[in-house]
Formats: sequence, structure tokens, C-alpha cells
Amino acid sequence: MKLHLTKLQFRRLARCAKQKKACKLRIYLHKKANHMFKSLTQKQLYLIKQAKHLKKAYLNLHLSPEQTGGFLPFLIPGLIAAGKALGLGAVGYLGTKLAQKMTGGGKKRRGKGVYLPGRGKIKA
Repeated sequence: MKLHLTKLQFRRLARCAKQKKACKLRIYLHKKANHMFKSLTQKQLYLIKQAKHLKKAYLNLHLSPEQTGGFLPFLIPGLIAAGKALGLGAVGYLGTKLAQKMTGGGKKRRGKGVYLPGRGKIKA
């Protein structure tokens, strides 16, 4: 949705994006729109439409850190999935090793045995 932002609001939005924190803006609804907001929530869109319908002059808009900018919100789902995969892999590996130890099917050491003269090797 296109909304009007002043130069100071642009600077504030950029500063909040750089610091990755939330931002509050007072949007003037009667001025010509000059900035496109792509990441507005359904509730924010509804509030803007209601304010325009009620012919209000301005609206206080609260933007979350994810809406102000940065790439962290896009990384979080991937990091969660990778963490789960690593966790499941580690648990699976430990589970198989534990089962092998309990059943005696784990890695066996192969020694050289004991050498007795005249009898050859006897394995211990």
C-alpha cells in the first residue's frame, strides 16, 4: 500500500532498519502517497482503510523490527529447520550407537592375539 512519508520519517525508518528495532510513524492520510509499504499486516491494512473511511487526517502506525527491514526474519525459519535436522541426526546417531553397545554389535577391536610357540596364534 502506498503511503506518504516525510524526509524525517524516511530517516527514522532507515535508522530503525539499521538498528533492527521497532518503529512508530504518524502517517498523514490526506497527502499524496510517495512510499510503497510491502510488509504491512492485515490488521495494519484494515486500520488504514478504516481511518480513510472515517476521514481521519493521520494514523499512528507501529512497525515491528521485521517490517522495518533486515534479512534476519528470512533466516530464522531456515535456522530452525537446520537446527531440527542436526538435532534429529545427532539423536539418531546416538540411538544407534547405544543400541549397538547394548546388543554387542558395536565396533569390535581386533587385536593380534597371543602367540604360543608350536600352536600358532590364539585369539583372545
